[in-house]
Amino acid sequence: MDDGAPYHTSKAVKEWAKNVWMNREEWPAQFPDLNPIENLWMTMKRCVSKIRHKIHSTEQMKDELQKIWDSITQKEIQDLIGSMPQQMKAVIAAKGGATKY
Repeated sequence: MDDGAPYHTSKAVKEWAKNVWMNREEWPAQFPDLNPIENLWMTMKRCVSKIRHKIHSTEQMKDELQKIWDSITQKEIQDLIGSMPQQMKAVIAAKGGATKY
């Protein structure tokens, strides 16, 4: 998928993609409603905000982020993916505008 980000539109990337991808799909730029990983980033952000006062180094931050990432369950991931049909319907209903997701 290509979201139009500059690093996806460079000449080198376009050439590589043309040779590798059979069906290259365009994806709306900055469209978190259709990107399940965005929900995981928000979960991680909330967890970090609860402990940020305890983090005093980059190494501590890396360790905490790894712990948070490791704590995400397979069920949580499956639930996010499973919600995609509803999210897609909501985006269509909103004609590409903002949704509750």
